[in-house]
Formats: sequence, C-alpha cells, structure tokens
Amino acid sequence: MLLNGKPADSALWNRGLAFGDGVFETITFRHQRAPLWDWHMQRMRHACKTLQIEQPDQEILHRQCLQLLQQPSGVIRINLVRRHSRSSNPMLGAYSSAAGINAADSILVYRPLPEAAVNGLTTAWGSMRLSRQPLTAGIKHLNRLEQVMAAREADILGVDDLLLQDTDGNVIEAISSNLLVYDHSGWATPCLHHSGVAGVMRQWLLDHQLITERTMREPDISQAEALALCNSVRGLQPIFQHAGRTYADAGLAELQSAIQPLGL
Repeated sequence: MLLNGKPADSALWNRGLAFGDGVFETITFRHQRAPLWDWHMQRMRHACKTLQIEQPDQEILHRQCLQLLQQPSGVIRINLVRRHSRSSNPMLGAYSSAAGINAADSILVYRPLPEAAVNGLTTAWGSMRLSRQPLTAGIKHLNRLEQVMAAREADILGVDDLLLQDTDGNVIEAISSNLLVYDHSGWATPCLHHSGVAGVMRQWLLDHQLITERTMREPDISQAEALALCNSVRGLQPIFQHAGRTYADAGLAELQSAIQPLGL
C-alpha cells in the first residue's frame, strides 16, 4: 500500500474509508456525563441492525469514552467500521464482505467542546438536493459526501448553514443539524422517512412531545414565524435570517427552558 507515494501500513485501509461501510455517533460529554447517551445508543442500535453490523457493548463503549476524555467535558466521536473480510463470490468484487461477517472495529476520537453557539444564524437554501433512500434514511452512516459538498457551498455563500431539500423538493434538514419550524400550530420538524439524519436532540424533543413531525415544503419555511436548528453538540440555535428574510424568536423560550437540564 502507498500513502502519498510512499509505502504505508495496509492497516490504514478499511471499509469505512473505502466504502463508508459503517456508522458513527458524535456524543457530547459535560462533566463526564453524556445527557443524550441513551438516545445515541438507540440510534446506533437501529443503524447497526440496518447495516448488519454488530454493536459493541454499551458499557464498554462508555468506559472507553470516559478514558479518552482529556477534559471533564468534550465531544467523542464513535466510529463503527465493518471488519474487512473477502467474499467468496468474485463477481461481487471488493464491495462485498464474507457472508456472516458482521464484526465491527470501533474507533473513538476526542475533540474539545466547540466555541459558544452563535446567537442568531444566517442560512440560505442549498443548491444540492439530498438523495432519497428509505432504507438508510435517519441513520448516521459514514457516507457523508452530500454534507461535505453542502458545507463547501455554505463557505462560498458566506452563511452559517444551509437548509437542504431532497430530490422531490421536501425540506429535510441543515448540514449537520435538524430543522425546527414554528408557526400557529407550534414547533415542528420535517419528516425524515426518505432522507436525512434523525438527530438525537430532535428525537429527545419528539419523545418529550415538545415538537411534532410533518412533511414540509419551501412555503412552510417562508411562512413560518421562527426557525431554529438543533443537534447534540450545539443544542438549540435560532435562525435570525434565512434566504434574506428575518425571523422572530417566537416560541424559543419554551424550548430553551425545556432543554436546559441537558446542559447543551
């Protein structure tokens, strides 16, 4: 194996790097406590079942996360990558793994907590449309090329984030956060039956009946009273301006008060 033209350890190659064959979770710890740990593990179980990858023991993972924390608080990314094995069917090539091989290698990476959240975000519509695939919709698999492309576009446009639609024109999410929309019926979030990542903060809000879920189109955004983004690292972030329109902070205080015990 060559890395930048020089011999390298072939162990650097894995199915996650080559094919995105794996899943990941990005978990915030505050004072050595992960307030959304159970929701992360629930999503990981679903993702592993979908991709037919064995999930590591949760207690062992938790101990490893605490061991890796360099400060009492921080962010740990858990990557589960299917272990490499060759298929006996030559027609399937490298994409296939040997039948029944579901074992995964776990790779944990630490990073410090991000800087304080921006008080009001500026967003725009992303030009790229998210692909629709109901089998993998909602899970956090390693194939994140669409988000990489969207992030480059946001940098070019000079905005904090982009709101993304799928190929059928349904509003789905932001680049690495879920979208929350406030109107006369209260707070809601787009359905993710065919595209997008079902964030754990989003699921926590749904489980606590603080938001509802519905299909959304572009007019739902332009006619909304307030917009916000949420994820498990940055918590709740209001959108101040989207596509040139300024939004109020209607209904935000209730949500901010509800998530306060999480410390995000």
